[in-house]
Amino acid sequence: MSEHQRQTAFLKALILEEDTEEHRQLQEKIQQAERDERCICRAVRLVGVVSLLSLASLGYLAVLLPGFFDNSSHILIKFFAALSLGSAMCFVVFLGFWLWHRGLVNRALEDGRRCILAEHQVRAHPKGTAPVTTGLSETHATVVNLAAPSSPVAQTLPALSKAS
Repeated sequence: MSEHQRQTAFLKALILEEDTEEHRQLQEKIQQAERDERCICRAVRLVGVVSLLSLASLGYLAVLLPGFFDNSSHILIKFFAALSLGSAMCFVVFLGFWLWHRGLVNRALEDGRRCILAEHQVRAHPKGTAPVTTGLSETHATVVNLAAPSSPVAQTLPALSKAS
């Protein structure tokens, strides 16, 4: 089991703990996205196998057919060349579609993480006393009102004359 699968299984278990409509919709969204991803992955594998088989067939034809390089109008050569080209193009398209869909699955999982974290914060701070997180450290988040002359910081700053 890969790290991604372990994290997904853990996230699903956390989602199942709560029996709310939002969690059910989120779980259905994740399950549908994973089913679609598995289907696309199977299509990529199938097209890859067909592409490899057609290329291998062209290689065998090059060895077994006399005059392969002299006259490439043999029906098998045309068939396997077309099959190779078509399956290679489909492989590239399906691979791109799979990567795009993998991004959709990751976004659905990220929505699940956000939902669980939001509910965890609500449980941890039930009266709306959750701290506001700004992403700044406490030293950078300090705001000093320099306009108030009674503040200790304003008293230690040198007085500047107005430039007019």
